[in-house]
Amino acid sequence: MEEIYNHVGKVVGWIDDDRILDFSTNRWIGFLRRDCVYSANGKYLGRFDGHFRTSDGSVVAFINGVQGGPLKPLQALKPLQPLKPLKPLLPLPELPHLPPIPSLHWSSLDWHSFWK
Repeated sequence: MEEIYNHVGKVVGWIDDDRILDFSTNRWIGFLRRDCVYSANGKYLGRFDGHFRTSDGSVVAFINGVQGGPLKPLQALKPLQPLKPLKPLLPLPELPHLPPIPSLHWSSLDWHSFWK
């Protein structure tokens, strides 16, 4: 599993294959399909290019080693990986929106607001 960091460098989740596991709830909250991010129920949320981007192109979170985007914070110590819950079946995703121009700014949305 690969850690996902927020704008202050805190681990907020993990990517496991194409699924997104939330750190605070240890629940599957979404998935990736190509370069698109979807909620667990298939709602289109934004794009993934190593950054989790909102539909307007601003950044909510990132994975280690990604280039570009906003200035990255120092990363917190990695927590132990959680025990993974069973993976649910994936729903049919919405059609993705046209991709916005990637922004160099952090989104005003935090990690949990992004998934709502």
